[in-house]
Amino acid sequence: MLQTLPPWSVRTGARCIGFEQSTAILEDGERVEADVLVGADGIASAIRQALHGKAAPVYAGYTCWRGICRDDGSLPDGSAILAVGHGMQCGIWHCGEGQIYWFVTKNAPEGTAGGKAEVLALCRNWAPPIPGVVESTPSDSIIQNDILDRPPLRKWGLGRATLLGDAAHAATPNLGQGACQALEDAVVLAHCLRAEQPVDAALRAYERLRIPRTAAIVNNSRRTGRILQLDQPALEWLRNSVSASPLGRRMERRLFRQLLFYPLPKL
Repeated sequence: MLQTLPPWSVRTGARCIGFEQSTAILEDGERVEADVLVGADGIASAIRQALHGKAAPVYAGYTCWRGICRDDGSLPDGSAILAVGHGMQCGIWHCGEGQIYWFVTKNAPEGTAGGKAEVLALCRNWAPPIPGVVESTPSDSIIQNDILDRPPLRKWGLGRATLLGDAAHAATPNLGQGACQALEDAVVLAHCLRAEQPVDAALRAYERLRIPRTAAIVNNSRRTGRILQLDQPALEWLRNSVSASPLGRRMERRLFRQLLFYPLPKL
């Protein structure tokens, strides 16, 4: 993607701290003027803060360890694992040639710290290949983050400024839609900007198209996380029973149809 752009069009090491109209203000005081300003600067977005005020992300109630290790053949090609336990989840799937990606979550107070030893203790009695995958991961290839999201906004931008991706609709990772929704945003934004209308009208059209879908995904993702992280035996039994039933399978198919069958404009 970088090779298709003019050399001057991408800059690194230039932190944006705010904006005026469609002019970005950098940390060193430089002002970068543009026709459109898109805040795509993540869950801690400075552009979102300037538009909507300062507010901390919301802790979902659980922390997550993630790692990448060498593929030792324990996970068959074309397969993935999602295991759910007592206030825990574990997911494992292939991540590029010769590599396995995994995650483990655990209900915990915000700011709980831990490393490889803590993850191994959490999943040592889980079925293979989960303990072995964690064990084979170098400690410096494991990261830990608390799971956060932000409540959906009713509007994103103002004038010639708008938001995109996690800056607009940061969600918990339970539906795997973070990068997916950012890419959808980008396609719809490009489509709206190509229309014959003023820039600010194009941005509001983009927001009207994207806010309902992304708000639903943020809410569904948080709700799914709560269900998967249940740590009360009676509710865990109910979750497992419904998930294995025909009703549960129908609900699952309906959710995935909503996620995957979204008509995007052709650019």
